[in-house]
Amino acid sequence: MAEYASKQALDDIEALLTLTNRSGEWNDDHEPILERWRTARGEAGLTPWRWWAKMADDDAYANELATRDEAIAWARREYPGKDIVVVEARCFADEVEGDEVCMFAEMRHLERLLPEGRS
Repeated sequence: MAEYASKQALDDIEALLTLTNRSGEWNDDHEPILERWRTARGEAGLTPWRWWAKMADDDAYANELATRDEAIAWARREYPGKDIVVVEARCFADEVEGDEVCMFAEMRHLERLLPEGRS
C-alpha cells in the first residue's frame, strides 16, 4: 500500500483541520475528511493503549493510568463505596479537537466493578 502523504503533508493537514475546528467554522462536511485523515495515519495516528477509570454513573473518564490495577486502585480511592468502570483505550494522536478532550479512538477490556466487599 502506498504511503498516504509525507510527514510534512500530514502535519499540514492536521494544522488545517485544527484551525478549522478552533475557528468555529467546523461543520458536518468536515467529519468525513477528519475520519479519512485519521484512518490514513493508522497506528501512527493513535496514542498508546492506557487504562482509564470513572465512577459508573459519570459520563466522562476522569483519569489515565498505565495499568488496570492502577486504574482500579485510583478509582476505589476517588469513589469509595461506588461502582466504578475501567477500560483500556487509546485516543487519536492529534490536536484537532484540542488537548482537553480525549475522544477514544478504540476501547477494549471494559469492566464495571462493584464496590469492594460487594459481589
